[in-house]
Amino acid sequence: MSSLLCVIFCIVFLFINSCVGIRVCPKFSDYYKRSSSCYNNDIENLNMTEVLRLWGCTAEEYYIVTDDGYELLIVRAYKKITHPTPIILAHGILMSGSSFLSLGNQSLAYNIIKSGRQLFFLNFRGTRYSTRHTQGLKQDDYAYWNFSLDEEIIFDVPKTIDLVYNITGQKAIFMGFSMGSTVSIAYATLYPEEASKKLSGIISLATACYFRNIISVARFISPFFSLAQPFLRLLWNGKMFPREQEPLGLCASGPIQFFICYNLAAPFLGYDFKGVSPEHFPIVTYFFPDAVGETLIKHYTQLWGSGEYRRFDYGREGNLKKYGTPKPPYYDLSKINIPVAQFLGEGDFITTVENGKLVDSLLNPNVRCGITIMKYKRWTHDDFINHRDQMTYLVPSVLQKLDNMENSRC
Repeated sequence: MSSLLCVIFCIVFLFINSCVGIRVCPKFSDYYKRSSSCYNNDIENLNMTEVLRLWGCTAEEYYIVTDDGYELLIVRAYKKITHPTPIILAHGILMSGSSFLSLGNQSLAYNIIKSGRQLFFLNFRGTRYSTRHTQGLKQDDYAYWNFSLDEEIIFDVPKTIDLVYNITGQKAIFMGFSMGSTVSIAYATLYPEEASKKLSGIISLATACYFRNIISVARFISPFFSLAQPFLRLLWNGKMFPREQEPLGLCASGPIQFFICYNLAAPFLGYDFKGVSPEHFPIVTYFFPDAVGETLIKHYTQLWGSGEYRRFDYGREGNLKKYGTPKPPYYDLSKINIPVAQFLGEGDFITTVENGKLVDSLLNPNVRCGITIMKYKRWTHDDFINHRDQMTYLVPSVLQKLDNMENSRC
């Protein structure tokens, strides 16, 4: 899913030693020589709030506790607010809110703030900034990680929206990348009345709801994941790909390594190495991966395998007990009553244009806020976060969509 790239990176990271510092260069060739244009980026010593303050933002930290006991960090960032509508920014799997910061002043997040808007970064349960549990569970406990997408939808998203509404007194626009889109759209199907009271709309970057006829190799994972679970549980006890002390290694150490690691990920996400920024790729690998729960990964493998957008499948007996039906219920897109806009890439192997169009067709006509297909033909899944030229291809279109949605022009 969003940043399955990170899965590949993490497998490599687990078996190599850490590096000290992040050396970055504006050109790939500069990494092979002692170029004066290279420098050490000290971002490894900063959390996301500190990075935002380096950008000149006012950055505020809010901790919220979900009804099932997970403590989440929400970071509010702004400069001069000229647009009152707040934006909630939700990350993908194996990521945290920091992933939106990897391109610095070229990033979508930076330019949304620069446009006079306030951003609220949601850090989902289990990620580096949202590790605590108020009912005694620790990250070493299997039970801590025994949550699916459903728990993020039912607990994390509503609490975040409530916080933003209470702070600002304004309806928000929920902007989700990949998994962020999975959970925000599902939330709007389960709680349409609450959504209409507290959200002006949803902007989905790389819509991750349906996975029919995808060419990503992720489609091959689904049949085998259940077989691998006993081994994974023995290896990680529910916490897949645990992040050690900010491990930097092979993937961050030079352009040949960049290329190798990128090509390991390309069958999952799509291939666009030309979109990689030599100066920012080491930062991208620094923010990846973030830990993820085994059950959440399993939920995605169910969606990949079934091609349906539905709740977690506990098996026939478990479903009858949980839902009263032998199969898990679908997330019914016809129940959404707020505008939904989508941004999709033709080079994305896992969240395809065709499946985005399917989502749009299942929405009521009055909430269809349009599909923007990226003009750059090779635009892949992670390009929404990491493409070197977001200022040309992504930022203007998103800012225009925000203007339209704020003014009820969808």
